[in-house]
Amino acid sequence: YTKNMWFQYEVKAAFVLG
Repeated sequence: YTKNMWFQYEVKAAFVLG
């Protein structure tokens, strides 16, 4: 679960940061 959460967070951060 932690891995999944981290993955989603990283993806969201990358998208937001662009």
